[in-house]
Amino acid sequence: MSSSESNQIAFSFLFRMNDLYQGYIGEVLKLVLRETVYDVWSQHTEKRLLENVYSGRGNILLKPDFVIVDENSIPKIIVDTKWLVPDSFPGKYIEVCQVRLDSLQASMEDVGRLLSEGVQENRSL
Repeated sequence: MSSSESNQIAFSFLFRMNDLYQGYIGEVLKLVLRETVYDVWSQHTEKRLLENVYSGRGNILLKPDFVIVDENSIPKIIVDTKWLVPDSFPGKYIEVCQVRLDSLQASMEDVGRLLSEGVQENRSL
């Protein structure tokens, strides 16, 4: 990167924040679930969204960021992460769950709370 006014050169790092955030949340999920019977699958590609009525084949790949499975590899919770600003979608309903990034402990508490809320909504977990 260079400045046309001062002729100084500076270095910068650019990150794809959605990818960075997704990787971070994946590691936090693994830490939170490490002493449980649950496992975290990243970029799980087993499920298909629709089935072609003529061929019987699954046509649209459902590829969530994370799938939390039990000890029998049965999916229990599907997690999709987005790095976004909720106010940038006026008039649209988006369920936003925040995870604090100021410390690993805060992130683990938030992810644990979200998982606990998911368990309460889905008693089969």
